[in-house]
Amino acid sequence: MFRRQLMLLLCVVAAGCASPAALSPTSPLFPTVSYLKSHDDAQLDQCILVSGLTPTSMPTTRPAILPFRSDGLWDYATHYAPGGNDCPQGQLKSDCAHFQAHCMAAAGVRVAFPTAVCDSGLTIRVRDLAIAFDNASARYANVLKIRDYRQARRGDWCFLPRESNDGNPHDHLMLLADAPQSHGARVYSHTNNRIGNFVPFDAENCLYYRIKEPAQAE
Repeated sequence: MFRRQLMLLLCVVAAGCASPAALSPTSPLFPTVSYLKSHDDAQLDQCILVSGLTPTSMPTTRPAILPFRSDGLWDYATHYAPGGNDCPQGQLKSDCAHFQAHCMAAAGVRVAFPTAVCDSGLTIRVRDLAIAFDNASARYANVLKIRDYRQARRGDWCFLPRESNDGNPHDHLMLLADAPQSHGARVYSHTNNRIGNFVPFDAENCLYYRIKEPAQAE
């Protein structure tokens, strides 16, 4: 039933007839990652990546480059991938987005306007992160959207659509420890804690994002 809904949604939008009104983007059933893979500048909500600021202190100007420290990202990811988080709540029962949000915070980046947060004020939803990355890719020169797994590399974020997530009703999120292969990749992730080991998944159906160090931004 869900696959038929997804196909109908994508067909309607591809034909340019309407926005996805049949299944609202706020619905838990909305296929966020699959939708974003097919459509640019979707603007599903206000979520966006910002430089370590809370929504109430966001700058009024829009910088062309998103500040980002990859050393902070890797220090956090390698330290906490085996378990836990630098958070009063520790590791949540469903922790994939929460862990990645803390990894990003260590690199100086957070999601503005999240729909749900931990005690540290960081998002705990894959949906928020997917939309924030997509909106950021349209704003910042150093945030890139990548659809082809063959162009992805170590340090990219990999969003696995729920349709490819082994029957799981939720999208998933991982940090690549190496360039992916068609049948999987080495990753750092929670909830099933991965410490750079290989995980099988359908890399061809995933959506990837990259944040370049400002000095390397094109």
